[in-house]
Amino acid sequence: SADGATLEHLQASNVEGLVALNAPEELRRAAQSLLRARSVAFLGFRSCHSVALHAQYLHSMLIGGGFLLQDSYGTLTEAIATLANDAVLVAIGLAPYSRQTVEATQRAHKQGVRIVAITDSELSPLARAATERLLFESASSSFFHSIVAAHALVERLMAEVAACGGRKVVMRLRAREALLRETNAYWHAGEGTPGK
Repeated sequence: SADGATLEHLQASNVEGLVALNAPEELRRAAQSLLRARSVAFLGFRSCHSVALHAQYLHSMLIGGGFLLQDSYGTLTEAIATLANDAVLVAIGLAPYSRQTVEATQRAHKQGVRIVAITDSELSPLARAATERLLFESASSSFFHSIVAAHALVERLMAEVAACGGRKVVMRLRAREALLRETNAYWHAGEGTPGK
């Protein structure tokens, strides 16, 4: 349909726009922050929760020592309070901004935690609290914002982490892949075929 074609065009445009919005040195600085941090917390609520989960998963494959912040039983405030000033908080959000994400990010900033904001505007409350800012566009022709570019930006950031991390990152990735093979984490053709 025409609406579908428009949405696909906007999604592609959002991803293409990442190059203009994020200079290579900005991506490098953000990657170095993640590599230097003793621990990395990932934060994103509502539509950005999947982006935070994606970032945390890729980080776990490359570095480890990262965790996804949630608000189970109202414990987000306590989780933020435990972040030391050698931690990094990756805060992900777009307008309209989740109150939980904004307030948690501001609290972490006041504690001296470095903030890497992945957000939709330099004027976003996440960007204003951040040490490093990476931007994406969320234009959509539908009733929801598009987070395709946010996911692409996370992948670009983690590619930079892998490039900057050197041998240590490569060794961890190999170890994780070996563990996944050893524990049969992936399905292989011919398994579970009906009638066999």
